[in-house]
Amino acid sequence: MATRRGSLLAGLTGQVIDVGAGTGASFGHYPPAVERVVAVEPEHRLRQIAMAAAWIASVAVMVTDGLASDLAAPDASFDAAVVTFMLCTHHRPGTQPIGHAPACLQHAACHDAHARRAAGPRRLAAGGRRWQLGDRTPACLPAWLVVAARGDDGLWWRQAREGASGSAGRTESTSVFLALEETISFAPGTRIAGRQGDVMTNLPARPDIDQLRHRARDLLRAARSGDQAAAARIGAVADSMTLAAAQLAVAREHGFASWPRLKAEVEARSSDLAEQVDAFLEASIRDWTGRAARMLAATPQIAGYDFRTAVVLGDAGRVRQMLEHDQGRATRPDPRWGWTPLHAVCASRWHRLDPRRADGLLAVAGLLLAAGADPAARRAGGQGDWTPLRCAVAGAANPAIARLLLERGATPDDHDLYLACFADDGHQSLRLLLDHAHNVQHTTALAAPISTGDTEAVRLLLQAGADPSRPLPGDLFGDGVPSEPPIPPVAAAAQSGCPAELAGLLLDAGGDPDAPHQDGNSPYRIAIRQGRTDIADLLAQHGARDDTTDADRFLLACRQGNQADAERLLLATPGLPGLLGDDGHAGLVDAAGHGQAEAVRLMLDAGFPLDERGQDGATPLHAAALSGSAEVVRLLLDRGADIEARDTTWDSTPLNWAQVGSGLPHVDNTAPDWTATIRALIDAGASTADITLSADDPKPPSPEVAQLLRSYGIGAGQPRSHS
Repeated sequence: MATRRGSLLAGLTGQVIDVGAGTGASFGHYPPAVERVVAVEPEHRLRQIAMAAAWIASVAVMVTDGLASDLAAPDASFDAAVVTFMLCTHHRPGTQPIGHAPACLQHAACHDAHARRAAGPRRLAAGGRRWQLGDRTPACLPAWLVVAARGDDGLWWRQAREGASGSAGRTESTSVFLALEETISFAPGTRIAGRQGDVMTNLPARPDIDQLRHRARDLLRAARSGDQAAAARIGAVADSMTLAAAQLAVAREHGFASWPRLKAEVEARSSDLAEQVDAFLEASIRDWTGRAARMLAATPQIAGYDFRTAVVLGDAGRVRQMLEHDQGRATRPDPRWGWTPLHAVCASRWHRLDPRRADGLLAVAGLLLAAGADPAARRAGGQGDWTPLRCAVAGAANPAIARLLLERGATPDDHDLYLACFADDGHQSLRLLLDHAHNVQHTTALAAPISTGDTEAVRLLLQAGADPSRPLPGDLFGDGVPSEPPIPPVAAAAQSGCPAELAGLLLDAGGDPDAPHQDGNSPYRIAIRQGRTDIADLLAQHGARDDTTDADRFLLACRQGNQADAERLLLATPGLPGLLGDDGHAGLVDAAGHGQAEAVRLMLDAGFPLDERGQDGATPLHAAALSGSAEVVRLLLDRGADIEARDTTWDSTPLNWAQVGSGLPHVDNTAPDWTATIRALIDAGASTADITLSADDPKPPSPEVAQLLRSYGIGAGQPRSHS
């Protein structure tokens, strides 16, 4: 029978229901294309054996109690069904064939005679007859294995009986096939992939994710304390005793391929539609991963839930109709967030998530304004400085709505200009605001394009009258930068490594070439230490003084990969590297982040610390990984860099940084290669235990990197160490 099982189960894919799993004899024969198996076995002793078999199965298997007819599964939940049964029966005279199919699978299937004691009478349609199961039944049918699945040309099925050759077709035991078709909700002629949460699991009705987290921690603690059973449970799914592995074990024991899938299912079950709507509204405004679109696809009834969902989705017809019944809706703030409907439609990301909704969002904004919404309204609560205009230009900017608000009297302030400089709309919003802004001369908005290297935005601000010599608050340049003392624009441009053209615009418009940064370093000295002779030359042309030292010129030689100059300076001053200080040594991190392999080599040869820390507490290996600098990564690893070092901000490894870097729009390295970088790290022994792939990840990797990680088994629910 084992040989027949393998041949019968070959070709199955996606989500599979195994009715009458017995001892789990089929679990080891499921092909890798099967994503998940829901195994139903009501007999307690057999179910315990099956659960043990599930732990060592090569595919995700969830073993559950109950009857197939009681599965809370919607239509098209499964891609295939496997039914194994040995019927101990007697024939009931006068029973009609088939009957209602869902009742026909009220059956506890089993593999051996021990299952004769299935509790209570149950019926199964087989061979066009009904049979009643009972303890006093003397007769038995042979064991059968029936497999039914959807294919490209419709439904197919196979069957085999113990002691007989297997058969396939549509003539024998057709009634069993028909019963399966209705009970497990096959969709003939279609191929609907199994989705997360579509099938029943052995979770309670309202599961608690915190309890599951505690269970995983307790399991890990027990395993590390020498509990062999706990260690075996983790060892069945992972190679290392980590929290991620323990979470995976808990997830697999509940029938999920990974912890993220279990977590998502718990969240879905723990919230009713009202809670889902609240989460959807927040995702429609604040989330940039597309979570709102996935939520709407999974629960379409969200769209018609209330006035708020109509507003954020740009459903102008429904908004108009609801305003006719209650015009007060237009100005009534949401009690949870303090947003008015106008705030919500201005901040909605649905013009990006589904561009077909852009016109509807604009129409809704017009309807709200016509009904009395204030274009200058402030958000109620702790962040009352958010106006509808600010919502329209920040984040996923909506220039069409911004224009409408400006036409209706909205006035931009300085922080609106600052946020508009980050918009990814081709500077449309910035141009609109500058046309309506007052007193741009004293704006602090220059900090935004200087920090991002946006030359065109700097040009627009300067043309509108921004003062390039006015120092800017430090905290506008990023987290961790103190507000005081303020930073002169030219010094900020030099420090941020901006394009030379951008620095030239500031200097040509009157920016001070000598005003120092917060640390006291002049723009010229900053440029030399970073190896930016192009900016240093511009500064010199505008009268900047040369205040550099031999230590600065040594850094320049290293950054340029000029070994001769570096050696000459070292001969002249043997202790030169020790004079650089922490700021100078951090140049190694910066060089690694720019992919400057020769510079990194020279610095290491000169004695720069391999574990030097830069911004966010990153090591040189973190910086090289983030920017996809594969050559530098290999060089640092060859020199002994700690492959599992963690930064001091996010407690992440270089492999984590490479994964995140691959999804960023811009990095310092001009020729990144993240697939080569990640291969170099994993092949050198980097642990993948903390690496996950989730659609809701706020910093997802690039598609190419995601595919590469899956090839290492990541994302399939099995964190593995590739050491």
